[in-house]
Amino acid sequence: MVTQLHARYDRARFTRDLMPRESGNTAPLAATFIVRHPNEGAAVCPEAAAREAEVKARQKTEIDTPRRLTGWTDATMRALTGGRSP
Repeated sequence: MVTQLHARYDRARFTRDLMPRESGNTAPLAATFIVRHPNEGAAVCPEAAAREAEVKARQKTEIDTPRRLTGWTDATMRALTGGRSP
């Protein structure tokens, strides 16, 4: 029995995007997808603007919280976050 499956997904190993499909299996299944590099291309769906605003607000909180708790400067935060500090 497989309880967890870990797979690396990158351009070198998968030349096409993942395409989930429906199966006849009705057993419960849980899946988690972690996006480490969000889409940088054009988003054309109606929900894209709201989602982008939500992500930017979350990222700002993720940066502001350690800054507030540690007293780190903007320069330190930029160095630790790869330049994402607002």
